Amino acid sequence: MQDYILPADKLAALRAAHRQTRDKREADRIKAVVLLGTGWSAEQVAEVLQVDPKTVRNHFNICALLLPVCGSAVPGAIGRWARGQSRWGRRSQGAVRPRAAGAADGYRRS
Repeated sequence: MQDYILPADKLAALRAAHRQTRDKREADRIKAVVLLGTGWSAEQVAEVLQVDPKTVRNHFNICALLLPVCGSAVPGAIGRWARGQSRWGRRSQGAVRPRAAGAADGYRRS
């Protein structure tokens, strides 16, 4: 079982990010991390937010990777993560597959 405890300063930064957001999904992701960080189990958080416990754990793990890197800029970085954006501002929809050679010009290669 993983230890989901977060220090008070990180919890305060997450709560500030939660107050600043207007998007429900973003708020729920941050809320899941805050609840886990304050001692709730993943199953309890999942039941309250009506998601899978694995989803709650994934939110915490991704957020835990961002927290040490962000430092004082936690609300901005967590907000981008919670909105599903990369650091360049685009939504991360997974890998984009390149086109096949010759597909752009309409010719088929034999």
